[in-house]
Amino acid sequence: MAFMHGRVGFVRLAVTGDGDDAPKRVDEALLAQLGEHVFQETNVGVPLAIESGFTAGEHLYDSSFTLEKNALMDGNVAWCGVRIDTNAPPAEIRRALRAQHEAALRKDSGRERLNKAQRAEARDMAEQALASQLADGRYRRSAHAELLWQMNDGVLLCSATAGKTIEALCARFREVFQGEGLSLKPMSAGLLAANMLSKRGRTREFEDIKPSMFTQAPMGGRQTHDDDESAPMHDANTPGVPWAHAGGEPSDFLGNELLIWMWHRCETGAPEVAVRVPDWAGGGEARVALALDRSLDTSCAWGITGSQSLRGDAGGVAPIRLAEAKEALAGGKWPRKTGLILAEADGDGGVWTLNFAGDKWQVSGAAQPNPDEAFETEVQERTWRAAQALRLAGLLEGIFDAFLDERTSSRWPATREAIKGWIAGRGAVPRKQSVMVEAKPEVVEVVG
Repeated sequence: MAFMHGRVGFVRLAVTGDGDDAPKRVDEALLAQLGEHVFQETNVGVPLAIESGFTAGEHLYDSSFTLEKNALMDGNVAWCGVRIDTNAPPAEIRRALRAQHEAALRKDSGRERLNKAQRAEARDMAEQALASQLADGRYRRSAHAELLWQMNDGVLLCSATAGKTIEALCARFREVFQGEGLSLKPMSAGLLAANMLSKRGRTREFEDIKPSMFTQAPMGGRQTHDDDESAPMHDANTPGVPWAHAGGEPSDFLGNELLIWMWHRCETGAPEVAVRVPDWAGGGEARVALALDRSLDTSCAWGITGSQSLRGDAGGVAPIRLAEAKEALAGGKWPRKTGLILAEADGDGGVWTLNFAGDKWQVSGAAQPNPDEAFETEVQERTWRAAQALRLAGLLEGIFDAFLDERTSSRWPATREAIKGWIAGRGAVPRKQSVMVEAKPEVVEVVG
């Protein structure tokens, strides 16, 4: 996915570091710095396993940085790209080459079994063949992602969501801007919550947050954080939320509780949320109408009953209204990823449809609002699309901020009890529509 055409997807990163030499806006010096670190393939010898470098945004080979193209919104936003190539042969290729050389040595020596030295020789010959193939670019795989860097507030959106791509981007960014003391930090739900609550002066409240017990633990299982039997366990009154611990940020469960909170509001007649939009996304206040639509992926917060995916038919009932969704929620499964519709209720606000992974804080498949009029230049279109992507990111964070305000206030116990009662009292929905239910380890077709 990209920012400048088609549907939009992104992860959120923070630009950290406050050195005096840190760039404050997009200028010729910044573009020259990026231009010095454009992607360059290794031309001699075996390439590195991972090669990375910046691009000017339009495609893999674009290296022409200009203020007109890459400086958006009066120089406050930089648009560019990053190219990341991996050079790694498949394991099966490595094994096949080694087997071929071992077979040749057995034939030459007349032996059925090779000794240790001969096996080492076959391995070295296979690695030499692989090195030659790698040098020829045989196993090169290229990936390109677009970046939107809001300079004033240190917000960076990356259109790639794969973990290895993000790791390579962070390493490259740190290398390029080490003189300015800048680095990138991927922001999951837990890290975003820590930042937001710190600004509210609620750091202590954040440190005390534990996963909410909306239901009892499922029967017949042992709660764990992951597949490790020795992993620490929560008490019987607290879900373990294994994916948050596996991801390295235990507070990421707040992104899942956000989805439950939104789901509850949608089904109890309060789908609008008053939000404060961050300055980097346009600022001001807005009222956002919510709807959960098209898809719903859930996992057991107790680490007992596995995962489930629901998909609704086009024009049919939303997955959250299916009996299977009710049973999953009542059985301790929490939403991990869902289809969302966000609509600004004020003025000429736009409507976004997207998929949103709460704990990872990842957006995918986002359809942007239609522009009010045709664009006269590419610059106008790039500026508009960048502003829309930033607005969507800001609205999501504004909704999260509203949730966190309630989650850390004296109002939360009453809200939690209301959600518990809602989960316990939801009536079964007749299965009138066809849906696909993916329940690990099997896939079941449910037809009304």
